[in-house]
Amino acid sequence: MLKRSILKNNNKYNVNVDVIIVKEDNYYVAYCPSLDLSAYADSIEKAERAFEKNLEIFLDETCQKGTFEKILLNLGWTLKLHPKPDYKPPLKSFSALNRKFKSKPEHSFKEQIAIPI
Repeated sequence: MLKRSILKNNNKYNVNVDVIIVKEDNYYVAYCPSLDLSAYADSIEKAERAFEKNLEIFLDETCQKGTFEKILLNLGWTLKLHPKPDYKPPLKSFSALNRKFKSKPEHSFKEQIAIPI
């Protein structure tokens, strides 16, 4: 089971989401199930950097368009506004990920995202 954690700050929640890296043919794919976001490259390190760049673009674009919360809800996130804002990413199992990729994860890391409240 993938882990999740949320750290509260004054005007945002910092959420740690899991990112796995699998090798698919000649490429490494970095995939975050909580955000259904991915990137790929020819090495694990480059895939991590490409994922971080894609994540930054995703956060910037969805916040600018005002679609960030809608996308999170569509992905299965829980958003409670009362009595205090509380954001929880969906829990995804490794068995569900195994159906998505041909190979098992070779590496994983946590990525922190800041959710504005």
